[in-house]
Formats: sequence, C-alpha cells, structure tokens
Amino acid sequence: MSRICSFTVVALTASDIDERFPVREVSIGIPFVMLPVRTLAAVQRARFDRGAFTRLSRERPIPPIFLFCAETLSPANQVHARMFAEAYGVPEDPATGSANACFGAYVLDCGYLSGERVGFRVEQGYEIGRPSLLFVRAERTATGPRVSVGGHVIPVFRGELM
Repeated sequence: MSRICSFTVVALTASDIDERFPVREVSIGIPFVMLPVRTLAAVQRARFDRGAFTRLSRERPIPPIFLFCAETLSPANQVHARMFAEAYGVPEDPATGSANACFGAYVLDCGYLSGERVGFRVEQGYEIGRPSLLFVRAERTATGPRVSVGGHVIPVFRGELM
C-alpha cells in the first residue's frame, strides 16, 4: 500500500507523517500498514475516510492501518496508537494485539526504538473512550524477530467456547 493511500484513508496529510520512518506493510498472518505520525495531535485528529477507502480499495485491498507516534498522553508510555480495520468491519479497535505484534517487529527493523531487545508500552483506544495499555517486548533472534504482547483493556463482553 502506498504512503499516500494510507494517510488519505485516515484523513491525514503528508505533513502529518513522520518521514524518519517508512510506511510499511507488516504481517504475522494478518497484514497491517504501519503508519508513523509526527504528533499526538495528528494521531488524535485522524478519522476514517470511507470515501477514500472505497475509492482506493478498488485498486487493491487496503489492510488495517496502525498509526502511531512517540508523543503520549502518559509519560509512563512510549507510544500512542490507533488501529483502523474497516475491511474487517472494525471501524477502530481499542487494543490490537496482532497489530502491536507487527509493530514490535517494525520497531526492531526500522529502528523506531533503539536496541536489539526492546520493551515498551503502547496506549491505544483513548479516542474512542476505551483506553487500553499494551506491553510489547521484541528482540532479534537468529531466526527472526521474537515479539510478545500483553496488556490491560476494558472488557466489553465475555464469552466461552464449548
């Protein structure tokens, strides 16, 4: 997915994108577009643009978009993020383990945080009134990145598979 498509779908402009880092599609089975954004204000301002999504998805499927920045609401956290997955019927997800797992690999590969082994806190879901905190650990190994994700969310429902 092109850089222009990704920021257009979330109603941002080229000046909102943090050009120090690439816009990249990353997958652990489900692909996500990693979209680095310069400021918290831009992340908060992002909105899903259904018209742009419909127009651009005629050219090619648009994976969920995970946008993030290093400016946070809480000084205890390192990343503020949002995830839009309209193609899967999820306008915005408050806590996305799979996207944060992809983000952990992205962080290692693109140097978003320095080190061969990193641990960081991601705040997500604030803009939709469901604040969540995800803990991501990532490290380089001989066979590729190893990433683990955990966290705290506000449950909406509970179910059991029989």
